[in-house]
Amino acid sequence: MEPKEVILAINYKYKGNFDAQMEAIRNMDADGIEDYYAEFLERNQASYTTLIDEDFPESYRGIARAPIVFHYHGNISLIYEKRRVVGIDCPKILSDYAAKMLDEIIPQLISEGYHIALVCAKGANMGVVRQVIDCGGYPIVFTPYGIDVSPLNEEIDTIEDVKKFGLFIGEIPGGYIKEAYLYPRVYELFAPCCRVLFFPQSVEKSFAGLLVDEASNNGNIAACLPYRADEESTNNVFIKDHGAQMVENAEDIIALLKS
Repeated sequence: MEPKEVILAINYKYKGNFDAQMEAIRNMDADGIEDYYAEFLERNQASYTTLIDEDFPESYRGIARAPIVFHYHGNISLIYEKRRVVGIDCPKILSDYAAKMLDEIIPQLISEGYHIALVCAKGANMGVVRQVIDCGGYPIVFTPYGIDVSPLNEEIDTIEDVKKFGLFIGEIPGGYIKEAYLYPRVYELFAPCCRVLFFPQSVEKSFAGLLVDEASNNGNIAACLPYRADEESTNNVFIKDHGAQMVENAEDIIALLKS
């Protein structure tokens, strides 16, 4: 078998589980590998690229825990130029203030030719994806599910539009796989393609803190909207104690993208 075929077979056999894949590669586990590759070809409905392919996104080469395969629907070139991508992470429910600011910021970023990346998750994130599409943008959505699984029944139309106009991407192959992988892993995939990680609002006990602390390791910049001093705001903590940049509008975000 060719190296690419082996990679795809291992990815399919272990359902995109990064640690299991690495263990199999270290142990040179070739058990049933040809059968898994044949089954992958039979079941696969998505495009894909492996770590050894020329079209694999450069921002993922050489990073710790880089995926060995990306499965996707849509235009993968949207994540080729990191300085054109803003990652946005939202809690499940946005405050009126955060929603108002996104209404101002997103159209301007899109009009300036920037792309918005998010994680496929219930709540405000998918609302932002819909907003990006309605503004004429090309959303980039990372999924923790099998690439051909519709994870959020109430968002099927939005996800289909992402596949049509933007990029729907993940490391778990499609076919029969219907289980969600661990959410921290999808945030590891989401972050490296974004020059700026923007937090319109954040809450304790979320993945936002992990993203902020790891931003510099991926060559990213964490950016937060400020909140009033008398409000309990995790964003203010990120700015004060974790090195996040304070931004108040799209111009501030664009300046960080160009820095």
